Amino acid sequence: MLRSPMRSILLTLTLLALPACSDSPDPVQPPAAQPAAQPSARSRALEFSQPKSPPLDAVQVQLQLIGEAVAENGAGGRGLSEQAVHVDIERFAWPGRAMEPELIVGQLRFVAYSHVSPTVLRYVVDGPGLLPTGAEASVRYGVHDVARFMLPVVER
Repeated sequence: MLRSPMRSILLTLTLLALPACSDSPDPVQPPAAQPAAQPSARSRALEFSQPKSPPLDAVQVQLQLIGEAVAENGAGGRGLSEQAVHVDIERFAWPGRAMEPELIVGQLRFVAYSHVSPTVLRYVVDGPGLLPTGAEASVRYGVHDVARFMLPVVER
């Protein structure tokens, strides 16, 4: 245990060292008047680790009535449709993502797709009634939209 004179010396040294350890240039200055703190290295690392949405590029969309085929209904079901529609969506390049692309039309989600070419995604939809002309649609990877467009007329 420290003796009384030694305690007073340690206390004095500690009190003298505290202002030198302060981050504030002026210890009398109130905290609100101090400049804004820079983000820490940890917050910058977290910021860079968040996936960014890819830019929305122009797309070409073609809807073609193909007749009888296995198609999706947008609610998770697949079956034989007599009025199946090919939805071909062409973009300069599709981003590489861990998530699969989904075609979203209103509340409907279509997940079964194929690559007709490296730049074209094809969905097979159960009838033209699910694809109203002029409706807004998008292709989404996870939570990121990579293409947004208005549906054209279904070609017969």
